[in-house]
Amino acid sequence: MSQNLDFQALAKIPFAAATSLTGALTKQVAAFVTEAQGYSLAAFQSNLALIQKLASVKNVDELVNVQTEHARTSYEASIAWSKKVGELAADLSSQAVKTVLVSPQSASVSVKVPSVGKRLQATE
Repeated sequence: MSQNLDFQALAKIPFAAATSLTGALTKQVAAFVTEAQGYSLAAFQSNLALIQKLASVKNVDELVNVQTEHARTSYEASIAWSKKVGELAADLSSQAVKTVLVSPQSASVSVKVPSVGKRLQATE
């Protein structure tokens, strides 16, 4: 059984997909890092403000109110941040899928698999 594989043409598909995916991945990772830095800074500032408020508390009711308000705002901030990170992850996965999938019309390489005898093409 003859093998009809053009290895140079076959190697071009994953290389092009990998380089395109790497660019999208780098951009999305930078967005993740930016979001994480922003959230960390905001959380640090919020905790610093909490310590300053706790230092000026004069009774237990005020202490409970300050802690409750801090817990509420911290929870809301963490939920908002997790939504942003979820959106970034969804964008990253959609970019990865778009990058890897090649439409059959633009597929320039046809590969004959010797054991199966069928031609493989990328599908949408």
